[in-house]
Amino acid sequence: GISANYSPHTEVELAGYVGDANSLHQAGKPAPMETILRNNRAVQSTLVLATTVLGPGYQRVISTERTVTVPPASSVRTFSELRSGFLGPHRVYLTATEADSTEAEVVRNTFSFGILEDVNGPTIQKAGRKSRFGINLEASPNFTHSLELARKAGFRHGRVMSAGFYWKDFEPNKGNWSTAREKTMHAYADLLNSYGLEPIALIGRGIPSWAQSNIVEDPPAGAFGQPPSEKNLQYYGTHLTRLASSFKGKIEAYETWNEPNSQQWYTGTA
Repeated sequence: GISANYSPHTEVELAGYVGDANSLHQAGKPAPMETILRNNRAVQSTLVLATTVLGPGYQRVISTERTVTVPPASSVRTFSELRSGFLGPHRVYLTATEADSTEAEVVRNTFSFGILEDVNGPTIQKAGRKSRFGINLEASPNFTHSLELARKAGFRHGRVMSAGFYWKDFEPNKGNWSTAREKTMHAYADLLNSYGLEPIALIGRGIPSWAQSNIVEDPPAGAFGQPPSEKNLQYYGTHLTRLASSFKGKIEAYETWNEPNSQQWYTGTA
């Protein structure tokens, strides 16, 4: 928000980060945290900036408020030091409200960082079973590097969206189970487990065309398909039983519905 070619999107914009390589920091040591408030208004704005930091088990690490006055069409940076004794992923919540009305929220933002036992050491202490944070990953040329960063940051759960456990990939044609797909997904599950990430299998999309209900004549643009028809529910049950049997002991949980507030993922009625 401070470059010469900057173009505003909203009246007030808010950004922040805990600066370091890959946003990884050592427990008990100070980590520099910076926030930036950009005022795109034609008049000066006085805002209350609230910062809340939650630890791996949703422990409240920091909760602060400060009043910041930002000149028109300008940015103001604020700096502070963060210390946390909790190992694992942390989440930062930033909120700016009008100073003359603490209930008038103007803008908010969130970001994450990790606290490690030793940033450069080969052995990283895991966040523990109390950690509720997971990470969504996409298969890419940097996939294993992403897994390593997730492991170091203390994430304990991983979901691979693009390489999902979709019925259409396991049984594109009725009655023909793909052992090749089964081997591919076993490889993904083994890889995540090797990095200390317990796999979450997304099964809430990817119903094969032969099994879909087609109960919505005009589905929303970008829809990923409809749920199984009633006559094909028995085959869906057979597929899920075989899936659970094949991946027993490798999959932590099965996600039945991604983003239920969006019609892209399922259309029609439950």
